[in-house]
Amino acid sequence: MDDGSPSRLTKYPDLVQAIGMLSIESSNLENALCFLLSSLLAIDFEVAQAIYFSPKGQMARMDMIRNVCALGAHTRHKKTISIIMERARKVFDRRHVLLHADWGEEREYEGDELLFKGPSYLDRPHGKTIRIEAQSINATIQSARKVRQDAFELASAMRAARRIAK
Repeated sequence: MDDGSPSRLTKYPDLVQAIGMLSIESSNLENALCFLLSSLLAIDFEVAQAIYFSPKGQMARMDMIRNVCALGAHTRHKKTISIIMERARKVFDRRHVLLHADWGEEREYEGDELLFKGPSYLDRPHGKTIRIEAQSINATIQSARKVRQDAFELASAMRAARRIAK
């Protein structure tokens, strides 16, 4: 149990920075997915933000995009959108594990790898030791950036084709 002391993770600034950047890039990816929704619905981005960010759960927001695609109005882009959504889900799943890990306990550090225990509610036994390193977090950050770029480019092309201004 955490006693309120500063996190022991402060000993590992490379991991702290990587986790922080993952959080930032996940937020940027959310905004790109919101932009994609606005393009799918042919509405202003500000209106899409009010709709997209109403559910507090990130998976519910992604379901919103999937449900719009399921209506069949965007069959030309359906496969591309499906691929983008699957890649985004993988980024968000990884982010979830990392942000909700038990970072409060002392962990071993082997070379560039920090060992920690995953959250008990995940589909693995509580207490299973997981190896994580800044490099693997940075790979997830790069994945988030690429998915964001792909979502933004698709949304921009859709908006241009439909002549949506905002």
